[in-house]
Amino acid sequence: MSRPHSIRVIHFRDRLVLEDISDQSVKPGVIDDWATASGRDRAASFKHKSLVFPFDGSKVILANNKDELAQHGGAEASVGVDYAVGFLGVLMLPSGPYIVLVRQTRVAGSLPSADVFSINKVLFFKIHKEEARKVDRDVASFVAQLLESGFFYFCYDADLTQSLARIDKAEAYDSAFWWTFSLVKHLPNYARRWALRTIYGFVESFSFKLPSKEQLEVSLVSRRSRRRSGTRYMSRGVDTAADVSNFVETEQVVWSSRLLRTSAYRIIRGSIPSFWRQNDGALKPPPEISAPLVYSRPVFRKHFKKLTSSYGQILAVSLVSFKGSEAVLCEMYERLFELEHIADAQLLAFDFHAHCAGREQERGKASLLSRLKPFLYKHGVHSVREENQRVEVTRRQTGSLRVNCVDCLDRTNVVQSHAARVALSMQIKEMTGQVPKSIGREAEDAFRAVWARNADAISIQYAGTKAMKTDMTRTG
Repeated sequence: MSRPHSIRVIHFRDRLVLEDISDQSVKPGVIDDWATASGRDRAASFKHKSLVFPFDGSKVILANNKDELAQHGGAEASVGVDYAVGFLGVLMLPSGPYIVLVRQTRVAGSLPSADVFSINKVLFFKIHKEEARKVDRDVASFVAQLLESGFFYFCYDADLTQSLARIDKAEAYDSAFWWTFSLVKHLPNYARRWALRTIYGFVESFSFKLPSKEQLEVSLVSRRSRRRSGTRYMSRGVDTAADVSNFVETEQVVWSSRLLRTSAYRIIRGSIPSFWRQNDGALKPPPEISAPLVYSRPVFRKHFKKLTSSYGQILAVSLVSFKGSEAVLCEMYERLFELEHIADAQLLAFDFHAHCAGREQERGKASLLSRLKPFLYKHGVHSVREENQRVEVTRRQTGSLRVNCVDCLDRTNVVQSHAARVALSMQIKEMTGQVPKSIGREAEDAFRAVWARNADAISIQYAGTKAMKTDMTRTG
């Protein structure tokens, strides 16, 4: 279902009305020029579907036309009109509820079926009768700063919170990647259907031509889980619901409009799923086990059960050091795998710093990649083709790499980008039936640059700074 991309906001003394004017030839994500055009009628027409938010706290109302709206005071003169390009939901502030709307966006990338937008500016409108407080402004300013960070993305005509593989399998909806879900979870379904499904992460697209002159489009989409969200040092390990810190699903989508084929590859990252911490106040505190191993075992098992249910076979690639302060994490992770015997999941421990230091960097990466390739080739990528206006799944990705280091940032970024380059070759084969010896220097540079910017985005969100080791990502 397409969500409203052009909204007239009509202010009344006792309510606020959102009118969907998406059918008035307004370009999705752009409304400023339309709203300020010379001679544009800014008056409320009430000819379209509207959501009515009464200030008395009663339930939001859906009005399908002017007559239905009139039953809720629609004929009364309004006191002001604004415009927005999307509805996010309702935020509860200390004095009462506020509507949260998207005012400005930019096109960040694309998918086969839709453009992807990032949020540039948001608006808050009071929908209660109490006086606004200073604390309202302070909280709203903080929320606006986050929403306007450039890391919130959405589609009007597709659900960006779900991977292509998950949509094609028609799995039950999981709101883990819908970051503004808390703003709509208390709304009735008819109001929730207006809301943009946002992700917090990264989106970027590029295109390239193969030596055969076939043009392929590539989009990288990273979805950060809203569960056990937090920042480096403050949020580590797993919680009692089996959700881990810094859990990010990255999907690499390749498609050809001419060939009517699409291929997607998923890879995930996340903190080691046991109870540990790293926040004793030192500049760089060492990791510590925060609970006996017996308490970690049930959530460790539950975590991998959720992963195998969603992603199939899991190869857990741990890049933490075998010696020094990180050794305690390495030993704990190995011990949990020994104790639990997780079906459809196995551990590959690789001391990245020991094998990829200095001049050994290339040899170390090649050694690890040689151990990953059998798993990558065996479990493949997700592919679909469109024929006679019907979409057919031609191949499914049956397993995913779950990569971690301590932060799940720098070392993880390097290994994920190398695995994704192997996947890209498989995706090209799915598109064209063959793998070229080379995709060309420009395409290689574009691929590495996008993955490096993805690394920076994920790092800024979790650690506050850009990623290290992106030189490894940019140079391959």
